Amino acid sequence: MIYTLQHYRVDATLETEGYTHQLFFYYPKVGGIQALITSLEEKVNKNIVTNFEVRKIEKEDGKWLISNGKEEKVYDKIISTIPIHYLIGALNAPEEIKDAANNLKFNSLMTVMIGLDVTKLNDFTWLYIQNKDVLTHRVSFPSNYSPYVAPEGKSSVLAEITCNIGDEMWRKKDDEIAGQVIDDLHQLKIIDKTKVCFTEVKKMKYAYVINDLDYHENIRIVKDYMSEMGIDIVGRFSEFKYLNMDGCVRSAMEYVVKNESQNPQSSS
Repeated sequence: MIYTLQHYRVDATLETEGYTHQLFFYYPKVGGIQALITSLEEKVNKNIVTNFEVRKIEKEDGKWLISNGKEEKVYDKIISTIPIHYLIGALNAPEEIKDAANNLKFNSLMTVMIGLDVTKLNDFTWLYIQNKDVLTHRVSFPSNYSPYVAPEGKSSVLAEITCNIGDEMWRKKDDEIAGQVIDDLHQLKIIDKTKVCFTEVKKMKYAYVINDLDYHENIRIVKDYMSEMGIDIVGRFSEFKYLNMDGCVRSAMEYVVKNESQNPQSSS
C-alpha cells in the first residue's frame, strides 16, 4: 500500500522540501513495522542474544568481556548500537570522555496508543499539532496503514509527546497522561472520547538527538575515544546522529560494505 503526503509551500517565494522523501512509503501489510526487523533477523546468524543489559565492558587478552552483572560473555569484536551514554558508562571511560558524552543532549518521548471502537476514523497518515496548550505534538493513525494492525472494526491512534525525563508530565501516572491526550484530541475533534476502548502509554528515554552548539566537539571527543578503543558504533543513538529507521538500516549496510572492503576475510 502507498500513502501520500502533500508537498507544501511556506509562502509565495520560499519552497520547502516538505519531506518529499516521505511522500510515498511502503508499510508491512501484516505485523506492523516490527515485521521489517523480523525479516532482517531471519537473514542473519540465529545466535542472537536479547534482554541482556550491558553494564560492564572490559578487554582482557585481546578479548572483550561483556557483563550484565550476573553473566559474562566473551567476544572478539564489538559493534555497538546502544545509546552512546550507556556504552561510555559500561566502559568506565575517563572523566573527560564521560563529560563529553553527558553533554550530548537529547529529548525523550512518551507515546499514547489509543484504540477506538470505530471502523474508519479518517484518511490521514499523521498530522502535527502546533499548539502549546495541547500535550501531544504529533498524531498518527496506524490502522490507516494496514487494516491488520487493529482488531476488525476498530481504529488506532498513536499520540507522541516530546519531553525530558525531568519534566512534570514524565512523572505523572499513565492514566493521567492518556486522559489528557484523549481530552485534547476530543476537543480538537480528532477523536470522540466516548469511542475509546483501549489505551497504553510507553516512555522512551532516548528519542531525538539535539544538535546544540557544542554537539560537534562533544561527538568528536567521544568518537575519537571509541576509535582508540577499537569499538565501532552504528545507529541513531550510538552514532548520536538524527537517523530515521531507513537511515539506520542504510548506516548499517554501509558499515558492512566498508568493513568488508577493508577486511575481505571478515566477510566469512
